[in-house]
Amino acid sequence: MASGYKFSLQKLLEIREEKEEESKRLFTESQRQKQITENELNNMRDSYDKYKGMHAELPYDMRFITTGFSGGAHMIKNRYISNVKMATPPAADSYLASLPAVRCLSSMGQLSFDAPVTFFVGENGTGKSTLLEAIAVSYGFNPEGGTRNFNFSTQDSHSSLYEHIQLGRGDYPKDGYFLRAESFYNLASNIDELDQYPDRSRHIIDSYGGVSLHRQSHGESFLSLIHNRFGGNGLYLLDEPEAALSPSRILTLIAGCMNWFNRTLSFS
Repeated sequence: MASGYKFSLQKLLEIREEKEEESKRLFTESQRQKQITENELNNMRDSYDKYKGMHAELPYDMRFITTGFSGGAHMIKNRYISNVKMATPPAADSYLASLPAVRCLSSMGQLSFDAPVTFFVGENGTGKSTLLEAIAVSYGFNPEGGTRNFNFSTQDSHSSLYEHIQLGRGDYPKDGYFLRAESFYNLASNIDELDQYPDRSRHIIDSYGGVSLHRQSHGESFLSLIHNRFGGNGLYLLDEPEAALSPSRILTLIAGCMNWFNRTLSFS
């Protein structure tokens, strides 16, 4: 009995030491993540102080458009998209007519984009994605996402709202992308398929960091797109870009966005 008791006590001490070491490790990692987050927030504050017109409160359910810079560091003129108008209202008995975003656009007649970045904020089911999708399709992007060079389709599920709106266009963007979170998997598959053709002089995935998006986690693939494919001086329409990201990675996303804007304002 005594030897068994001694063994159990020793085992408990070993377990306690392991738990203490694990706690220390987790604390160190949390402090490291905290410092990373603080650095990213400081970068955001610096950008906000310099470009106040780009500030917006950031909900976790967000869609946004970078409507464009043109003309240099201290002058913003013709945007890539200046406004969206309801040219012809959808049928009164259609589901589009019941969406708050569509009803609002119909009553306003026009939604103007007065800042370089515009956020669509609202409850689920209010039509944020539907309106953003319509703007993207009307501008010439593939309904399932990507650049305007993508034309794959796995299911024709986009709405007809793009047929009812009219975009006010300005300067032509050097780059552009429609990120649609719910179909990003299909886009990654299409890239892999296209890169299998032997006559390609350059693989598409090279523009995304060189590693197949399917060989990364969902969140990593989103960040690879942001960090490698987006070059600034472009029209970017992002539908739920935070869907695959942790809270700290959402800050990384925002910091990355601010970097594009700063580069664009500095070198346009």
